[in-house]
This record gives sequence, C-alpha cells and structure tokens, in this order.
Amino acid sequence: MDFLLVVVAIIIGIAILCAIGKYIDNASSPVIAREACIVSKRISVSGSNISTSTSYYITFELHDSSRLEFIVSTKDYSFLAEGDTGTLCTQGEWFKSFERHFVSRR
Repeated sequence: MDFLLVVVAIIIGIAILCAIGKYIDNASSPVIAREACIVSKRISVSGSNISTSTSYYITFELHDSSRLEFIVSTKDYSFLAEGDTGTLCTQGEWFKSFERHFVSRR
C-alpha cells in the first residue's frame, strides 16, 4: 500500500514539474506576429449534468498553409469569424491576440 502511494506521489510530482516547465517555455518565448486567416471555429463542451465546461477553439491558417489551433476566450471567439484575415500574435503555444484587417468597401 505504501509503495502505491509513493508511485502516485511521484507521478503527480512529475506532472507538476512538466506543467511548470511548459509554462516557463511559453512565458520565455518571444511574441511572434504573422499574417493569418481564420479557417474554422469550434466549441467543446465537457462535464456531466451537475457541472459542465465549455472551451472555445479557433484554427488559423498561415501563409505557408500550416494551421494552428488555439483555445481562446469567449470574447475573442464571439468577435472573430471564419474568413477573417489579420495579424495573429502568439507566444510559444499561447494565443495572444488577433487583429483583423478591415477591407474598405466602396
């Protein structure tokens, strides 16, 4: 029984250290701005009848045709639409912002 407790504690400790390492990597990365287009949006709802959680995702396509998907805030999800083009700012694996390029219609 004590052996199992030690193994579980080690696994939890390793998971915490990995999460801290990933946070430090992202926080120390430079903010990169690149031109991108929003190609899709999706919502993921998880949980049970008692408690649910909603996550909002936006997929961006860069000029080299690579795609990046980020979890975004409800506000960003609401204000951005598929087909929007603009400047995507990221830091490591984090979404920082997306500034739309508005096309004047005359």
